Amino acid sequence: MREIRFRGFHKDEKGEKTIFLNEEEVKGTWVYGGIYHVLGTYRIKNMFAEFIVETDTIGEFIGLHDKNGNDIYEGDIMWDEGIFKSHVVYDEGAFGLKMCWGLKSITKHPKWNAFEIIGNIHDNPELVGVEKC
Repeated sequence: MREIRFRGFHKDEKGEKTIFLNEEEVKGTWVYGGIYHVLGTYRIKNMFAEFIVETDTIGEFIGLHDKNGNDIYEGDIMWDEGIFKSHVVYDEGAFGLKMCWGLKSITKHPKWNAFEIIGNIHDNPELVGVEKC
């Protein structure tokens, strides 16, 4: 059975990361765990703490790993042997890779483990030109 886990960005002025949300710089940290919605906010809870996360940054673990063994989440930017860049999306009931020319399934792709995560659309949108797709 696939492990269900989420990633989201928690705003925190002491955070190690800076991302751009709605064209605004936001400091914080990435958090991982289970997710739930309460009082108009999404929260990610793990064994140690609970965090309010920015809705637009939430991504689900897709149950697969890249060629380096890293967990793949929605929003990750993938590199395929230097041929193309794309990012992971959930569309019409399945995870896939979004490229400027359309979607390509990775859940049935015979070489899914040939891909490497090189960033994500929140930390590194310039890597794939996500805003242009």
